[in-house]
Amino acid sequence: MQGKSLEDVSSSRPNKAIAFKERIPVHIIYQTAWLADGKAYFRGDVYRYDDKRNPVEEAALSSNR
Repeated sequence: MQGKSLEDVSSSRPNKAIAFKERIPVHIIYQTAWLADGKAYFRGDVYRYDDKRNPVEEAALSSNR
């Protein structure tokens, strides 16, 4: 184990940076719609990213409907 346990870190303060010996790739995905078990699910776009969609993306999406 390296240094402190997760419990030690999480109880000391709500947010804390932890240094790792090696970099770990992280991919963040923000989705407002997805498919699961054959059903479409939709959630509100709290960051309003869908409003910023460019015209090329919009044209591609509308032609596939």
